[in-house]
Amino acid sequence: MPRAAAASTRRAMYSLREWWMGAPASSSASSTAPRILLLDGGVSTHLEYKLQQEQEQEQNEKADQATLPISFQYPEIWSSSLLLTPQGRQMILDGHRDWFEAGSHALSTVTYQCHYHTATWPRHCPELQTPEDMNDLWQQGIALAVQAAQEQRHKNHANNNKDPDFVIASSGCFGAALANGAEYTGDYGPSQTIDTLMAFHQGKLDAIQRCGGGDDGGVDGIAIETVPSLLECQALAQLCSDQNSNNNDDDNASLPPIWISLACRNDSELNDGTPLPQALDVLETIPQNVLPAIGLNCCDSLHLPALVQTLLRHVWERSTPATSSGASPRGLVLYPNSGEVWDNATQTWQHGTGCTTPNEMATRLFALVEQMDASWDAWCRETSHTNPRRPRLLVGGCCRTTPATIAGLRTRLEDYLQNQNDDS
Repeated sequence: MPRAAAASTRRAMYSLREWWMGAPASSSASSTAPRILLLDGGVSTHLEYKLQQEQEQEQNEKADQATLPISFQYPEIWSSSLLLTPQGRQMILDGHRDWFEAGSHALSTVTYQCHYHTATWPRHCPELQTPEDMNDLWQQGIALAVQAAQEQRHKNHANNNKDPDFVIASSGCFGAALANGAEYTGDYGPSQTIDTLMAFHQGKLDAIQRCGGGDDGGVDGIAIETVPSLLECQALAQLCSDQNSNNNDDDNASLPPIWISLACRNDSELNDGTPLPQALDVLETIPQNVLPAIGLNCCDSLHLPALVQTLLRHVWERSTPATSSGASPRGLVLYPNSGEVWDNATQTWQHGTGCTTPNEMATRLFALVEQMDASWDAWCRETSHTNPRRPRLLVGGCCRTTPATIAGLRTRLEDYLQNQNDDS
């Protein structure tokens, strides 16, 4: 697949880094940006749904064919399997378009389980045999999202719509590469160390960097997602800090802004049992210019109110009163799952579990936004802080969150921000 055209066809009025930091480098364009933007939702489960529709149609056309489970071709790389065929790539592109149509401002690439831990690659996949083959998957995944963003930018321009169209490279935790559910336990076994985890993530950051940044047809940001353990937080903190040191003398070599999102098993702990504040203290050592935001993803939305209070308080306690520089506190990214339970034996979602209606999910997510603003304002009133700026917020969904949820959330947020006249 040819590389996407130069990003001059899709460059927003402000970069993602400028938006996070609240202080544009060369213009005042960021002052017109909303404080809250929308991420997409359950990218892979939406593709799973589209695949199911397609396969059910094929089965209906062949009445004598036995019904087969609906799944991606290679579970080891999950939805990235679709990058291996022209039909799959078209499905990914159509899926990206669905999220923009629903109102998302940022797309995630279908690369969550793209990695260089070759021991867990599919054994019988002729298209994936070498690191160069994996490089190509990264290239394909990023190019498809960039193409969708370019298309959306043209639509926005025609309609005088100033919405951004950011592309985020999705990079999963080490547990995702194991493809055994380890991201939900944080149990990586005794052989994994800070050094081995740093090397794992460095390989993926290198791949993303080879695909270029937002100004040359690549990504605008990087999401290191579903991090379940303190050990992996420590590895990422060291890796990101090293990255910052290495690039101090060469801005052109810098990676796009990164966020790290944590996966939690209850109201207060990462999936490996680490108290959330302990993990946040580790990530806080990463310079804000490298890590302008910290997130929570793939957590049950019922746990998120308590988790968000902990995360928001962490950011608030480390914020400073608003200054003439206009800098914002470290931003937040929230994209929980529906809370539905996956049955590994039947490879299906258990009926009747979790939050299954788009309206209910959108309502829960919007309630989090209101809760965060109310808490931030209350803490400001209770202290001598001179109204620190609220953090920038990117909100969306993870597994089983649909475009209909994002559309419902977009409507609520637009009304909310307009009533507040809030572009801070």
